[in-house]
Amino acid sequence: MLACLLTTINIVAVIIIIIIATMLLWFMLQILGCVVFGIGVFLNVDQLSFVPEVFLTPLLGISCGLIVTAGVIAFLIGFIGCFGAYLQSELAVLAV
Repeated sequence: MLACLLTTINIVAVIIIIIIATMLLWFMLQILGCVVFGIGVFLNVDQLSFVPEVFLTPLLGISCGLIVTAGVIAFLIGFIGCFGAYLQSELAVLAV
């Protein structure tokens, strides 16, 4: 009886650890998305003081837009994954 109870407690503990690890992983992706988004916005707004004049080409504006888009997508994927892990929803976690 005691061995069965300890086995059940161990299984529950492992499931909780997996949920917490999943939430942390999605949270790190969310933070990374915010950082990439911030870098893209900074490069788009303040091009002259940060980027040397050699790199001022029309492609810089396009690449800044791509960086901002990548940051937003990473943030949204991280948010949906973290929220799905919090709700323990397989659909939300598998959707991303």
